[in-house]
Amino acid sequence: MGKDIIKQKALQSALLGVVSTIVYIGLVATLMVNGDKLFGQMDGFLGPMMFLMLFVLSALIVGLSLLGRPIYLFMTGMKKESLLVLGYTVLLFFILTVLGFGIFAISRA
Repeated sequence: MGKDIIKQKALQSALLGVVSTIVYIGLVATLMVNGDKLFGQMDGFLGPMMFLMLFVLSALIVGLSLLGRPIYLFMTGMKKESLLVLGYTVLLFFILTVLGFGIFAISRA
């Protein structure tokens, strides 16, 4: 496989992971904003417990979404491709995060 094809596949894999993570974050944020409407007021033990369970589940899902492919590639001996996908993932997530904060700041001005 040519180097350009490898870079393109790595970028596609990273983009898929980053976009799916952002969609998941949006869904969880929507759930949290509308939690009182959906579940009512949670007093006592149950509210914090459910929040922590969602937090742990989210860590698992986001970890798999962003790191699953690079770990798989690394474990199958494709170390350079693994680092390329990981690098693209970090770069794309950083760019989209900064872009999101920029849009938020402009919309609040």
